Amino acid sequence: MLLPFYTENAVTSYFQTGQPENQSAAYRKRKKRNARDLILSKQEFWEAYRSLEVVGSEIEHGQKVYCLLLENNLFQPLHPDTLKELERGSGGELVDGENHVPKIHALHLSSALGANALDYWRQRQDLPIPTTAYGLSAPGSHLTGSMHFKYKITVCDPFQFRPNLDVLILTEHTGYQAFGIECKFSEPWGGRHHAGMDSKYREESIN
Repeated sequence: MLLPFYTENAVTSYFQTGQPENQSAAYRKRKKRNARDLILSKQEFWEAYRSLEVVGSEIEHGQKVYCLLLENNLFQPLHPDTLKELERGSGGELVDGENHVPKIHALHLSSALGANALDYWRQRQDLPIPTTAYGLSAPGSHLTGSMHFKYKITVCDPFQFRPNLDVLILTEHTGYQAFGIECKFSEPWGGRHHAGMDSKYREESIN
């Protein structure tokens, strides 16, 4: 799983408030919300440092954390294949509208995090560097293969829709055929309740 580099240490230090261990549910929710605010503040600082023009999700409405231009939310233009794959994905990251900007313009969007972290290596066609950095291959590896974004995975019949994996690396290695990477930016800290892993993922029929 790909997370923003500052999340763990920064968020931990952000919560050194001397609160008791038996925190209430409301306090824990507030902590998570504060963590999301911290992440957004880092992104807003980056936006202000680069003097980017930002708008709300509905242009004039919403928190101004969306770049008006896509290229301002990317380290470099997307590989043509990456752009096509994002367009085909189920998340609608590139869907534009009269009164809103595409999701991928958001400073806190996980898909933008994945594209900024990994699309460069797709263009370089140099898989060993990112796979070694993420602990997927050993240093000095000569791993070869291909990288794909928003790859639709066929799991099994109980799933009505095919999940979109943020990044899939298909390898030509005999030991590991594929590496899947799921990107999370501000979602874990949003304060929304989550029931946990769906039982479908734990059923023997999909193993």
